[in-house]
Amino acid sequence: MNTMNKRFTLATCVLLFVFATAIFSSSLAAQQDVAQAVIPFSQPDPPAPQFALKNLAGNTVHLSDFRGKPVVLNFWATWCASCIVEMPTLMNLQRKYSSKGIAVIGISMDEDTPAKRIAAVTQKLGVQYTILRGDKEVAQLYGNVTHVPITFFISRDGLLIDRTFGDTTPEETELYIKKLIDLPVLKPTP
Repeated sequence: MNTMNKRFTLATCVLLFVFATAIFSSSLAAQQDVAQAVIPFSQPDPPAPQFALKNLAGNTVHLSDFRGKPVVLNFWATWCASCIVEMPTLMNLQRKYSSKGIAVIGISMDEDTPAKRIAAVTQKLGVQYTILRGDKEVAQLYGNVTHVPITFFISRDGLLIDRTFGDTTPEETELYIKKLIDLPVLKPTP
C-alpha cells in the first residue's frame, strides 16, 4: 500500500470514529434526559398501590402505616452506584423536613441478597429511614420497576404525585419534596 492510500485509510478511520462517537454521545445524552424526566401517569394523581413488605428485621411494614404523611418511596439496590450516591441526600432531606412529617422509605430490589448484606450497606451509609425488602409483586404494582433508582412521591392522601427515573440532583429531589409537603390534603385520611 502506498503512502497516499495509507493516509486516506487512516483519515477515513478517524472520520468514522469521530462520527460514531458523536452519534453515541448524542444518543447517550438523549437516554439520560429521558431517564431523568418525570413521566406523567396515565391518570392524574392515581392512588399509590398498597403493599406489605418485610423490613430488614423481618417485621411486616405496610404503606398504610405512613397514612397522613408525605412519602418519598425510593426503589434502589446495593449494586446500584447512583442509588448509593442519592441515599445521603434522602437522609438529609428527611431530617430537614421531619417537622413536616416527611417519611422516606427505601425498597431494596436485591431479592437474592441476604438481609445482612443490605443492612451492612445501609449501616455503613448511616441510613436512618425505613428500608424494606422489595419483590416482583411490588415492582409490578409500581409499573414494573426494572431499573433503579426510581422514586415515587406520595401525598398525605396516598396519591402518586410524581416519580423520577435515574439520577436526580439533591436540588431536584428537594423541589419534589417541597411540592409534596405543600400540597393540601384533598380527602381525609381514615
